Amino acid sequence: MRITNMLCGLAAIACCAASVAAQGNVQPAPGSVVRSGPPACSAQDKVEVASFTLNPAAPAIGQAVTVRLKIRSKCPAGTADMRVPWEIRKNSTIISSGTETLPPGISKDLTTNWTAVVGTTNFHGSVTMTDGGNNNTSNDVTVNLSPPLVTQVLSHVSAKNAGANFSANKVDTNPCDIATNGGRSGSYGEDMIFNHLTCLGHPAGGRGDVEGYSGFTLKNGWRVKSHEIIRAAAPYNEGTGKGWSWLSAPPTGTNPYFKIRLWADANYAIGIRVKIFVEGPEGTSPY
Repeated sequence: MRITNMLCGLAAIACCAASVAAQGNVQPAPGSVVRSGPPACSAQDKVEVASFTLNPAAPAIGQAVTVRLKIRSKCPAGTADMRVPWEIRKNSTIISSGTETLPPGISKDLTTNWTAVVGTTNFHGSVTMTDGGNNNTSNDVTVNLSPPLVTQVLSHVSAKNAGANFSANKVDTNPCDIATNGGRSGSYGEDMIFNHLTCLGHPAGGRGDVEGYSGFTLKNGWRVKSHEIIRAAAPYNEGTGKGWSWLSAPPTGTNPYFKIRLWADANYAIGIRVKIFVEGPEGTSPY
């Protein structure tokens, strides 16, 4: 009887020891998650756009450009990496985007490419954190590129179609003939205006005025660059008994208006050809 009780006592002690051991070695239930690793960043402003640049900063038309977005973690060392969504927009259209893993205190460059074109182009670089306030999370860069300037001869026919007026009138009562081909195509083409006063075969001379491009203004940023006077061949060449003078030369502005005084004695004629050069943005029309 005493032996039996002793065995039962020993069995109880062993049972208690096993129970204690089991409690000290608890295993997680199947399917549960055990969290470990560094703590999440608790800073209110976790990430910033450190810089947003173009290289080259002032590109030429057609030049390859690198658009660079630099983002930086503002979290202290020892905190967990962050997943940072970012994007680069060109004129409101996303041209590059992604999600970057950013360790605490680290900066990363994110780039895309662009070919510079004429006009105004706005670039916007940003990060979009959703777990707290973030300062300096976006930036903008704007590029304004004007087309190159080109020079061409002003077409008096095209200008006439756009509203320009041309006229030739006698100053006094005389038997001479005065005319201009301004606004009309012909043997002198569209880039040259032939103005002439003819008193050949007449007993008296006379005077006359020729006006060109009245009521017309160059469009789309075009301006008068220069003008050229081309002397006519005989019998309209300059010489004794005939001549001409400017009453209003074409100004270097947006109005190519001119006025010329012609005069000739009896049996003489005078003719002057006018060519005007204009300068403006390539790919646009001055009319």
